[in-house]
Amino acid sequence: METYRDLLSQIHTNCKNIPFHKKLSAYNIFDVLEIQSREVIMCRFLTDLLNPEGMHGCGIRFLKSFIRDVLKMDPVSDTLLLHTEVVKEYPIDKERRIDIFIRNAEYQIPIEVKIYAGEQEGQCSDYFEMAQNSRLIYLTRFGTPPSEYSRKKKGGGNLLPLGQIQCISWAEDIYRWLEGELQNLKEECLQKQKTVEELNGSLCEKIILRDINILKKNDSTIMSGSDRNKFYKDKLIITVTSKGMLEIEDRRGSAFLWGFEIQHDKDFRLYNIFELDRNVYDVNYIKESEVTERMLNKIKEVIAEFNSSISILKSDIPLDTWKYKYYDAHEDVTCNSLQEVFETVLKRKY
Repeated sequence: METYRDLLSQIHTNCKNIPFHKKLSAYNIFDVLEIQSREVIMCRFLTDLLNPEGMHGCGIRFLKSFIRDVLKMDPVSDTLLLHTEVVKEYPIDKERRIDIFIRNAEYQIPIEVKIYAGEQEGQCSDYFEMAQNSRLIYLTRFGTPPSEYSRKKKGGGNLLPLGQIQCISWAEDIYRWLEGELQNLKEECLQKQKTVEELNGSLCEKIILRDINILKKNDSTIMSGSDRNKFYKDKLIITVTSKGMLEIEDRRGSAFLWGFEIQHDKDFRLYNIFELDRNVYDVNYIKESEVTERMLNKIKEVIAEFNSSISILKSDIPLDTWKYKYYDAHEDVTCNSLQEVFETVLKRKY
């Protein structure tokens, strides 16, 4: 299966700045890429993206936006899209196969893909007969319309009007569509991360303030100051950050700053960083040219893990199942209570 890197980045890099109204006959990007004969591969690539059960794992996301943003067709229900078939090389007789065929209870959309292969007599006319509530989609390198040779019925007959054909291009329509979809996926992931951070920060702050109040009940003189900035025995400055981190500044001379995170026994997805093929990626900085189907799956997994974290953080979690965690390049400290945190800090020689 070709990746985005193989099929889109190259197209984008070479086509982005081409004045499409000039020199098209002089500059053949697909000759440069040497993918003239890979029409079948590119059809499989697009078919899988449009398939709700495709390897990308994103369900109807790509099909829905393709119909809405590329084909400009009226939207249909998600339920209908879930029951949509997307078939590659759909046979209409012994000799001819539609490159990509989309069908459900509302419409049938035949898509003919032309990269380098020549036209066949009456091909578009025959394929249009399979359309239902749709035009024939004609996907080429630069949106070039089919000739009369392809539009006229084999053996004579009426000429299929160009108005019954929607011409789209790989270089602009497909690339821009996928570029937008990746951006949407990234924005969804980042929004989920923001929600998790807010929920986690609020809960961690609640735990820290609860533990501070427990200490004050045992000894009213042990703590002083405001809710967010407190003093412990006039030796430590205690700060609760907006993200729910406990910061402790040692005032005994070193001014060393400790940062304790509140961690649950369960693993929560708090960040949008993931590993794939021994490389570490940040969703914020993923470029279209880097994306493969496996990476899309990974981003989807990150979103699913964020959703799981949100559900857990919104539930009634026992507050005694959390621990205080400090770590840096040289040490890793876990404390079961706030009192243990203070004891650990005060044991450190300044």
